[in-house]
Amino acid sequence: MSFRIAVFFVLISNFCLAQGVFNNLGSGKAGGLNGINTTFNDVYALAGNQSGIANLKKFGAFAFAEQRFLLDELTGVTAGVVIPTKAGNFGATLGYFGFETLSEQKIGLAYARKLFKNLSIGGQFDFFNLQTGDFGSASTFTFEFGMQYEYSKKLTLGMHTLNPIRAKLNEDEILASNLKIGLNYKFIETATLFAEFEKDLNFESSFRGGMTYLPTPNLEFRAAIRTNPTSFAFGAGYQMKSGFGLDLAANYHQILGFTPSAGFIYQISQ
Repeated sequence: MSFRIAVFFVLISNFCLAQGVFNNLGSGKAGGLNGINTTFNDVYALAGNQSGIANLKKFGAFAFAEQRFLLDELTGVTAGVVIPTKAGNFGATLGYFGFETLSEQKIGLAYARKLFKNLSIGGQFDFFNLQTGDFGSASTFTFEFGMQYEYSKKLTLGMHTLNPIRAKLNEDEILASNLKIGLNYKFIETATLFAEFEKDLNFESSFRGGMTYLPTPNLEFRAAIRTNPTSFAFGAGYQMKSGFGLDLAANYHQILGFTPSAGFIYQISQ
């Protein structure tokens, strides 16, 4: 119990400094890929690289929840919807992390469209709010921007930047500001490799590598590894013909332990 309490206060101390709790909103698919998300081209792109939602032709929605290191105080939830239009695709996300005494909220409004057949761009305006119980609250606005280029049917490249203007909650607390560059390569019809590089201005750069495998058209297995900090993730997703899907995942940090997560998705076939 004393170890859990110590871990909790260490994590919360970072949380109070606004060091990227909402670096990336979570999603069921990204949970099984250790946070990889720059090249998604479905509704899950809304939580990682908004340019990916430009590919959607029909309505989509998702909900996601995680419990970091099995601590109730480190629970996060995310929900999002995408609405395609002839003028481009619009999206909205809501995110929450923490507990009653100390929590962060994020609201995002996104827009994405295709510039050319193989090139998509997207951006999102973000509102962040930090609640600290009796100590009051702080809030600010910022934005994020991304691009995707489909080099071929097998290879997709993606780039995303969060908070490039270095927005602050106050004079001492700067929101996470990072750049991610990633790719995925479908080397066979049922398997795809992922690679992603991330540089946060407050931390060392990190690398993620992962893979998905579809034993059947409706079932997908996922696994990935990350550096700085080192962690492993695995998960699975099942998509029903009705459009509903379920995603389950677990992340393992070699010191802090497991982070289980689960998500639901609704996306009509394109």
